[in-house]
Formats: sequence, structure tokens, C-alpha cells
Amino acid sequence: MPDVAETAGLDDKIVVRPETTLRQRIAIYSYIGFLFFVIPLTGIWGTTALFLLKDTLHQPAESIAHFKFLVGFPAYIGFFLGFVRDRWNPLGRRDQGFLILFSALLAIVLFATSILRISYAGLALLFVTSSIIGQFIGSAMRGLTSVLGQERLMSGRLSAVWQAAASFPILVLDILGGYAADHVSPHGVFGIAAGIAVAVAIFTLWRPKYIYDDPAEKAPVVQGNIGKDVVRLIRAPGMIPIVIMLFLWNFTPGVGTPMQFYITDILHGSKTQFGTFNAIFAGCFIPTFLLYGFLCPRVNFRRLLWVSTFLAVPQILPLLIVHDASTALVAAVPMGLMGGLATAAYFGLLIRACPPGLHGTAMMLGASAWALSDQLGNVAGSHIFAATGKFALCAWATAGVYACLLPMLLLLPKHLTATKDGEVSPEMRVAA
Repeated sequence: MPDVAETAGLDDKIVVRPETTLRQRIAIYSYIGFLFFVIPLTGIWGTTALFLLKDTLHQPAESIAHFKFLVGFPAYIGFFLGFVRDRWNPLGRRDQGFLILFSALLAIVLFATSILRISYAGLALLFVTSSIIGQFIGSAMRGLTSVLGQERLMSGRLSAVWQAAASFPILVLDILGGYAADHVSPHGVFGIAAGIAVAVAIFTLWRPKYIYDDPAEKAPVVQGNIGKDVVRLIRAPGMIPIVIMLFLWNFTPGVGTPMQFYITDILHGSKTQFGTFNAIFAGCFIPTFLLYGFLCPRVNFRRLLWVSTFLAVPQILPLLIVHDASTALVAAVPMGLMGGLATAAYFGLLIRACPPGLHGTAMMLGASAWALSDQLGNVAGSHIFAATGKFALCAWATAGVYACLLPMLLLLPKHLTATKDGEVSPEMRVAA
């Protein structure tokens, strides 16, 4: 818990204003935001790889979905790597050490790929290796975000910054990735990705004091009993319902591979249009991420959760009125706007629930559920689409899964949802 500048007792909560200056807040927002913006840009090769599978290696929709599910397995066990983050101090710099070490390794892997022959096995190895490296980088970024969010009572605002910053590279990658798949050789795309990874590795050498001088970042690594830590994580108030909510929210049979085939084969759109759809969809999350960042210090968190979830349930349904690739691009706008509040709220909730000393593990448990649900939803949607040829069934299946989020809200502990950003309930203060 940070130093307290002012504490005022209220009927059901204690309002705490930490001594964080405007300059410090801007530094924290900028650093965390830049990390979540620049590191995903190393994945510019993703769209090229998918179309290599589809068009060069002639893999059908179900095979591509199964491929993505299998090679993504490191993300499903990311919480184990979160344990590593909580117990290892690489280069003596904790989270910064992880960022330096694994960004450099990623640059080496991508450079090697840019000069080697491309094959099915090679693509599988690239996906697996980059995923493992990405999980270590992600555990450092998410663990650091959780530490700062709890210490400075900024869980909602940092969630909004994180999600907004992470959406920009998705937008850029969907546009540039589709363009690169059409106009740049695969080896050239991997070379560009390697260059970006080198730039990331250089950036991570910077050590801003407002970030890494935080007490939790400077504290010594504690080698606790893993079994007891697992129990403590599972028993952390609200952790299981929150992880289930993240799983449900990213289980989308109507997105991913079914969308790829729907837009390019049924609606006769180009690869660039497919990339543009994904870019518009991701880009339209950003205004509501920023709106959430504005609202969370001003509106009760529980109210925000309910409103965000009600808006999220029908998110995929605008695609039911789509008849060509151009109108699909229009439908992407309301779809993105309807999803931003929920995503920021659920990850802000995860930050609030992280138990002390297990920030990396808890955040990566949420990331593992997020990644696993994404691929399982993709496989489910691909089977539905292959069996029926009807994308509408994929869309309704997605909306049905989202509707299951509403009863999950009733299982959340009150002390996690009772306060605005910048406030702390008596239960949370005692726990800290």
C-alpha cells in the first residue's frame, strides 16, 4: 500500500489518495502504454503465416484452427511462467531483466526465421518459440502493471491504458499485416519483425525511476512454497470467478478462422479487407477503453461492471446483417465500441484481486484463460462453420457464451467491486 496523503472514513469504505504526482502518473502511463504498444508489433508476421498455411500449404479452416490451438499451448500454461516471474530475478533487475533478456532472444529467433526455408514444421516451431518468449515478456509487463495498479490505487486507469495501448498495434498489424501478406515476401516480413524486436530490446535498457523504484519492484525475491502459493492463489477472493469471466469473454466462435473464411470466401473480400476489418474492430475498442479510464475514478466499479457486461453480450450480432465485405467493415465499428468497457473492467478487476507476492502468477493465470478460450472458441467456431457453412450460428453461439457473464457478476466479492479507482475498502486495506 502506498504512502497516504489523505485518508477519510466513510460509511462503507476508506478513501485513500496516494502521493503520486501528475508527473509520476504521466510517466507511469507512458511507460506501461509504450511497452504494450511496441512489443506486439514484433508479431507483424502473424497474418503472413496464416495465409502461408491457407494458400501456400493449402490447409483448410479446421486444420488452421487446430494448428493455432496446438502451437499456442505455451500461452495456456502461462501461469507457470508467472510463477517463474515471481521467483526469478534475471540480471538483478526483476521485471526489467525479463524484458531485456527475452526481447533480445525474440530478435534472434525472428532474424533466424527470416533467412531459413519456410515449411509447416518451421512455422510450428516459430509459433511455439515466440509464444514461450512472449509469455515471459508478458508475465513481466502484466506483473509490473499489477504491482503499480495496486500500490498506487490505479487498477482501472492502468487497465484502460494497457488495453488502449495494446489495441493500437492490433489495429496497425491488421492493416499492415494484411498489406504485407499481399505485397511483401514472407522472408521480408520476418526480417521487418526482427528489426522491430531489436528496437524493443534497446528500449528495455531504459530504467525510469518512477517505475522501477516502486517498493514492490525493489523488494527481494521470496522463494515461497509452490504448493502453498498455488492454494493461496486459488483461494484469493474472487480469483476463480474472474478467471472464468476472462475465459467466457474471449471465447468467440464467431471470430478468428471462421471470420477469415467468411470475409474472404463467402463475402469475396480480399486479404487486405480482412485485415482492415480486424483493424477497425480493434481500433473501435480504444474510445471505450479511454472512456473507462475517465469513468473508473468517478463511477462505482460494480455499476461499471454491470453496464459494461450488458453492452458486451450482443457485441457480435451486427454481423448478422452483413451481406458483403464493405458492410462488414461498417459492422466492425459498433462491435468494437460495445467491447471496450468490458475488457478494461475485467482486467482491472484482475489487478485488484492479485494476492501479494503473486502478481505475475495471477496475471498470467488470467492471460492463460484468455489465450486458451480464444483458441477453443476458434476451434469450436471452425467446426460449426465447416459443418453448416452458416456464419450466423457462430455469431449466436458467441452471444450465448457472453450471456453467461451476467450470473458470474453475482459471485464477485463485494470488497473488490465496492469502490471507485483511487479508493480502497476496509477489507482490502486490512489485507494489504
